[in-house]
Amino acid sequence: VPRGTGAAFAYVTTLFFAWGFATSLNDPLMAATRRVFDLSYTEATLAASAWFIAYAIVSVPAAAVLSRLGYSRAIIAALATMVGGCLIVPVATILDWYPGVLLALFVIASGVTLLQVAANPLVAALGTPKGSHARLNFSQFFNSLGTTLGPYLGSTVLLTGGVFAAGAVITETTRAESLRSIDFAFVAMGGFFALIAFFIFTARKKINAAAA
Repeated sequence: VPRGTGAAFAYVTTLFFAWGFATSLNDPLMAATRRVFDLSYTEATLAASAWFIAYAIVSVPAAAVLSRLGYSRAIIAALATMVGGCLIVPVATILDWYPGVLLALFVIASGVTLLQVAANPLVAALGTPKGSHARLNFSQFFNSLGTTLGPYLGSTVLLTGGVFAAGAVITETTRAESLRSIDFAFVAMGGFFALIAFFIFTARKKINAAAA
């Protein structure tokens, strides 16, 4: 990576980790919501459906948003959307409303879609054309790292204690504990996305210059 674009490349590479991590939370979240909300397996799998429906719906508009806003502003908009989706989760759990969780996932996945549309060509642009494949491979490694760590950390937070404790029965107390675990996971993830957005904002001039 040429001098002056190293920090920008590092920040953009974290985006690959971020969307890999977020996407891989679907499985532990599906298991958590199925028990906490007393859902059928079909109802629980709607979590994955909400995610991938967002991909299908948002992909084409995302390209238009990128064209209009440019790389740095589109990425910040995507991350802000993801933060907003994460903050919908505690509202949904307070209301004990599973469709609200599905809405949150749809919003997060919409942000992820815009992030993917912007980040892949941007990584190729942040440096010499000759090294674009190496940079993409390097960034994709962090995407794989995110998809590896996501299920482990997600299961640790979402599937322990509360209704998942050994011998636990579903009561208002154990449900509340598990719902707070879901809240914690998504608020923490929203904070992580907000932190990345801040770093992208600080590097926006280098990003815009490299992609011009």
